[in-house]
Amino acid sequence: MQASANQGYAEAQSNLGDLYYQGLGVIQDYAMAYLWWTLAVQNGANDIKHKLMDLADKVTEAQTREAEQLVVQWKTKH
Repeated sequence: MQASANQGYAEAQSNLGDLYYQGLGVIQDYAMAYLWWTLAVQNGANDIKHKLMDLADKVTEAQTREAEQLVVQWKTKH
């Protein structure tokens, strides 16, 4: 799934975000969930925008900034 997400497939990015959000098979990490869900939305998965809004209620401003930096870093690498 990681390889597909890194290639820009929105469904894989959305699913990876779900895994990080729930801590399934990975350590729960809201910043990583934010990263993958943001990328998924940017790649056309508009049906998950509500997940980002729900996540915004659970994280601090610092965590949001960290997550936004992850998005920038990912885009720089890929």
